[in-house]
Amino acid sequence: MQWMDEAAYITASRYTEKKVVTVSVKEVNFISPLRSGMIADIHSKIISAGNVKLEILIEIYAEDVYSGTSQKAAYGVFTMAAVNDDMKAVRLKSE
Repeated sequence: MQWMDEAAYITASRYTEKKVVTVSVKEVNFISPLRSGMIADIHSKIISAGNVKLEILIEIYAEDVYSGTSQKAAYGVFTMAAVNDDMKAVRLKSE
């Protein structure tokens, strides 16, 4: 789950070009484990953006380096908000 939160932070920071914090995690589903020797392939996508918050879908795929197969291992939706140095919410994008 830490990887998912970090991926959401990176995605939100790049989009907003501002400091962001995690507001909530709507859901996290663990489908299959990542076993030793597997590679975690993490995908992120903004699914909605409001004035202050944005929702980001995070998906983790487990890739077996020996067989070349890949399957979804986990996914979740993270809500992030842009904040200033005083941790007060700010608009995502200046208009």
